[in-house]
Amino acid sequence: MKVKINDEKRTLFLYYNPHPSHAAMAESVGAKFYPAPRLNSDVNGVVEILKGAVQIIISVLNMPKDYDVYLCESTYIIPGIARKLGFLKNAKIVNIFASPLLYYLKTGRMKGSNRWLAMHTMNEIDGAVCIGKMEQGLLADIAPGLKSVVVYPFIEADIYRKLAKTKPSLGSHNVLTIGSGNAYYKGIDVEIAAFRRVRERFPDAKFYIVGKIEGEHLYKNEPGIIFLGRVRSIMPYIKQSSLYVQLGRGDTFPVSSLEAMLAGLPTIVSHWTGTREIVRKIDERMIVPLDPEEVARSINNYFKLNMKKKSKYSKKARRESKHFTQSKTVKGFIKRYSALVNSI
Repeated sequence: MKVKINDEKRTLFLYYNPHPSHAAMAESVGAKFYPAPRLNSDVNGVVEILKGAVQIIISVLNMPKDYDVYLCESTYIIPGIARKLGFLKNAKIVNIFASPLLYYLKTGRMKGSNRWLAMHTMNEIDGAVCIGKMEQGLLADIAPGLKSVVVYPFIEADIYRKLAKTKPSLGSHNVLTIGSGNAYYKGIDVEIAAFRRVRERFPDAKFYIVGKIEGEHLYKNEPGIIFLGRVRSIMPYIKQSSLYVQLGRGDTFPVSSLEAMLAGLPTIVSHWTGTREIVRKIDERMIVPLDPEEVARSINNYFKLNMKKKSKYSKKARRESKHFTQSKTVKGFIKRYSALVNSI
């Protein structure tokens, strides 16, 4: 479903490989799509930084300069530099914060020239769209005073229908996680360290990891740990699992955890995973620190529950995640985004 609004402001959407939710948001306000280079928040080497700098310069020079609003998918550095060079004097820059950037800035993981550039150009942002409340809280710490609104991603309609009918194996000792890319960002190291401890208590337990994860070869021979890579459908692995785990380090608002909950999988998340605000409504105790001992204790406690209690958690998970539909997300975005743009 695409919802259009009449807006006299011409908008350019600077995207990477746009998240379906962000793309739908941009389409809803009639934005023109324009690709931007992906910048790696973890890069600190001289050669990598220089390569990134060249990409940024090329993008700044080539980017259209005649739009009223630049809606950025964590790409604000490009229009930020353009404005500092005097190219965007009358335009507004609105950034969608949906990456580990703010967490990395807060914790000091991003250092050196990357940190300087991110902070220096952040001063050029006029307004922010934060994907979830956790991200808005981080933004308030990093850039106090910057106007922001909170919006949420959605579960795509075709998979929504399938997930709503799926039944997990609540009686099993199988754990599922879904994520691709950076293992640190997704907390894979903590999950595996916790799972080793779980296997001591439940030796039949399996840990399914869906998605292409960097460095997975380091754990290939671990008993019970199954790296599945990219799969056509997550349904078979949800059906085999009893519990979903997402231990992000600044994982903004992972749709995968919403999908798991919609399928009836009780979910454990870290304090630094944005969907903690949804998990909190199910059971505060399922929000855990990034500590393998604490995570293992939480998983073990769940496995020891009787089926009646597990079924109660499953029903709560479905109920709290069913609201994340495309129509609701896009309508909420249009309302909040329009108010934000009109106030800056």
